[in-house]
Amino acid sequence: MRLVATTFVMRSDPAARSLGCAEADRPFDHAFQLIPYGDDDIGKIITQNLMRAGAFLLGWRTFDAVSKNWQQIVQHNPVAAAYSQLPKYIVSTRPRDCAGATNINGDITDAVAELKERPGLELQVYGSTRLSRALMDLGLVDEYRLLIYPLSLCGAQPSSDLMMSPAGLPLSTVTTTSGGIVSLTYCEPRKTSGYSMAALRHPNLAVVG
Repeated sequence: MRLVATTFVMRSDPAARSLGCAEADRPFDHAFQLIPYGDDDIGKIITQNLMRAGAFLLGWRTFDAVSKNWQQIVQHNPVAAAYSQLPKYIVSTRPRDCAGATNINGDITDAVAELKERPGLELQVYGSTRLSRALMDLGLVDEYRLLIYPLSLCGAQPSSDLMMSPAGLPLSTVTTTSGGIVSLTYCEPRKTSGYSMAALRHPNLAVVG
């Protein structure tokens, strides 16, 4: 069984959002704001995580934003090379035209559980906050990776999308880079059977990423 790992790249202020989250007309402004604050250490952490990826699992809005802004992303984002080469599974509430990717529409429980049963490296989620929240509620996430940048934007509004801190989960690793970026990894305890109780409360959950 392969793992599902979801990664959030966040600011340290209350307006934190996931890297690549599609919003308004300029969905990657947040990502570009963080670029000057990166350092060699965070580059190594991101590269190490990507080496464990076997496929990407994304919400439709994130996939659509990536497709529309691809030339910008290629120039700045270290995820781009892996994204180009690996299989992509796109979750939506209805059938979509996902060129170069596989569309999963409607209920995601069985679809993602079946992907987890396949041999291979991790299924990694980037951006797609609503998809990540749904996977968390369904008990389908094995690792939560938070990269917190020491940046606060004046006048930023708090975001409710990421008010989903994995409270109660064991903290696996903590790394602070030379530039003050904090990398946190939380691991879901291994279950002996079935999914978490959250999955029983949401048997037919469908999402748009």
